[in-house]
Amino acid sequence: MKLLLPFLLLALISCGPDKENFNSTQYTLAYVDISDSQDSTSIAKMTDQIFTVFANQPLDMDCRFVVRKIGGKSGDSPIYDQTISKLKRDTDRERNNHITTLIAMGLELKKAIRNEFDRLHTKPVSMETCICNTLENAATILAQKNTENTKLQLLIFSDMLEECKEKSSFFKTDFFMCKADGIPLKSIEDLKTIVQNYEPQTKISQFIDPENLYLINTGQPEYQTNKTTCLNDQDLKSIWEEIMVKMGYKSDDFCTVNGICFSNEISDRLLRKDDDQ
Repeated sequence: MKLLLPFLLLALISCGPDKENFNSTQYTLAYVDISDSQDSTSIAKMTDQIFTVFANQPLDMDCRFVVRKIGGKSGDSPIYDQTISKLKRDTDRERNNHITTLIAMGLELKKAIRNEFDRLHTKPVSMETCICNTLENAATILAQKNTENTKLQLLIFSDMLEECKEKSSFFKTDFFMCKADGIPLKSIEDLKTIVQNYEPQTKISQFIDPENLYLINTGQPEYQTNKTTCLNDQDLKSIWEEIMVKMGYKSDDFCTVNGICFSNEISDRLLRKDDDQ
């Protein structure tokens, strides 16, 4: 027994602290932008989009769907956290009941986001949208979980216009993709220089494969194509490509069909296929 003791101690040490199990086969972590840069129209579009993703959760696996606000801290309570058990019996009746339940839960999800938006907007709300901070916070959350045998998805619902002050930003400097009070719009070259000097504390690429990362642009097209106000769509995507390289992804992960999805609409990859309906 004395001979076995050192080996037992070594095994315990190598395991490290226990991590929380997901208890699900698919874990979706979604972040929503409910800052002052959003209005009722964009919030309505965003909640419709996230409802679509939720209602299309796969039927053949246990799923967990968690929604948090952009700019929050990793320890903040989520806006919504729901576990969906997989379909127990593959019959038409069970499938219809399961889908009906998903739709009902999805409507509650829409309501939860809208209630949080309304609650925050009863008083002046920060104009800041610190998306890079959110990506690092997401990595911090996932690092505390046992991700083995779990498909992880990360969704960002935002106009994707990083607007973060030096005291808040992980860039350690003002980083605005739009004009702000007293802060002129930086050139794309100046913004890329800031990105080149950025070293994330925790890289989200350690946990999220490129095909499971979705940057869903909820902004108004006319808002982003005015170069005197904000980065246009082309420059916006270009700067996020550079940021994602800093997050540990490859430079061409934006350029493949199964890579990082940067889009104004929900990707077909997030929808159940016909044979899964």
